[in-house]
Formats: sequence, structure tokens, C-alpha cells
Amino acid sequence: MENICLVKPIFMVIGFEKPMPLDNISTVTLIRYEKQPQDEGVTIKRWAGDTSGQYKYVEKEKRTLNLRDFPGGLIPLETGIYQFNHNSVYGQPPSGFYGESSFFEIKAGEETIDVQIPLNPAI
Repeated sequence: MENICLVKPIFMVIGFEKPMPLDNISTVTLIRYEKQPQDEGVTIKRWAGDTSGQYKYVEKEKRTLNLRDFPGGLIPLETGIYQFNHNSVYGQPPSGFYGESSFFEIKAGEETIDVQIPLNPAI
């Protein structure tokens, strides 16, 4: 199990200091990406020496996870590059929350990490 890391999504509503309880969030979308060389002819350079544009991140898999299926909100993930996305907006006037995490990478040997997902209230 050395390539498995337990990831805990931490949902932070913009403007509030404490995380939203996981009981208030039923699902989250997990997106797995693959790092690939940038397409030929595409140049992305933000400053001299910037190498981030040498690669692109391609969506490999997308799944909706029910957080109630993961005790303590801990999601076991293999090594790789991921992102969380949440959208619970519904109704008129709109209600709920939406937001996404930054990309995060699970590396071999990591045991647990927390990943913050900033949530915006629907208004």
C-alpha cells in the first residue's frame, strides 16, 4: 500500500474561517489528470526560464464520489495528479455551493494529505 495515500477534502466556504462539516457535502467530483508533453508548436512562457509550458495536463478519468462511502472523509488515492470539483447549486433563486481545488499530486510514500476546496455560495 505504499502507493496509496489517504486524501481528506477540506471544504472552506469563502468568508468563513472554519471548514464546512462533511455531513453538509454529499458528493464531490474527482478528476485524475495525466502529464503529457505540450503539443508541437504550442509555446507558453510567462517569464524567462519558465518551464511549466513544456507540459499539458489531460483529463484521464472523472468520477463522482459519495463522501458517506469514505469513513472520516478519507479517500484512498494512488500516485497521480488530481483535482476535486464540487457543485451543489440548485433552484431559483439559486442555493448551494460551487468550487474546485488546485491540482494536487500524490507521490509515492505519502500517507495522508489535506486538500482545500474553496467554495463560493450561489447567489
